[in-house]
Amino acid sequence: MTFSISIFLYIFWVFLALWFVFFVIAIYHMLNFGAKNFLTVSTTIIFVGIAIIILMTSSFYINQIDWNTNVEILEGLFDNQVPFQ
Repeated sequence: MTFSISIFLYIFWVFLALWFVFFVIAIYHMLNFGAKNFLTVSTTIIFVGIAIIILMTSSFYINQIDWNTNVEILEGLFDNQVPFQ
């Protein structure tokens, strides 16, 4: 069985879409329901900054992968069987 590793990229994009939805909800809750002071704004900025750093790091490593590579699973597993006598 052979498949392209680009399937993992599509799974990652779905994960990022879900993550973005929760990220926006978290930002909304922090700014809307948090106390209106310096601590709320600073933790929100730190939260967004760390998220940006994580996204930039993951995109750096993801761009280095050749997504056209095929992976073979279970190839040749049953080739060396001895027939029943």
